[in-house]
Amino acid sequence: VTKEKSYKVGPQSAGRTVLRLTTDEKDWGNAALTSNTDIPTKSWHHLAGTYDTKSGQAKVYLDGKLDGKIKIGGTIISNNDMLWLGRGQGPFLDGRMDEVRISNIARTEDEIRTLMDQGIEGVLAVSPKSTLISTWGYLKVRR
Repeated sequence: VTKEKSYKVGPQSAGRTVLRLTTDEKDWGNAALTSNTDIPTKSWHHLAGTYDTKSGQAKVYLDGKLDGKIKIGGTIISNNDMLWLGRGQGPFLDGRMDEVRISNIARTEDEIRTLMDQGIEGVLAVSPKSTLISTWGYLKVRR
């Protein structure tokens, strides 16, 4: 997931999770965090990145577990650039994505694990099936 020159979280070509930000204190090239663990291939994995403006802490998670953190500082820059899913400045993602979520708060490790374990339906107050025209899972099955 990439909002050019604002934020990016996802796999990088070297096989690790990367979180890159532009804040009012750090530019795109100086505000990057790479996970400690390679993402295993040929199976599903949950990737997450958080940034807490108050503490200045950026964190990356692999399969619900903290896998790297760094202090960056500042507020994430807002812009009108496109939001990319599965692609950024580099090549397209060689894989599949499911249940992409973007929040305006820094989730805790417990919240990330709950979202990973229960999926989007497990944390919503109402069933999306009663309010949405379709769901991505349904569209995948219909292909």
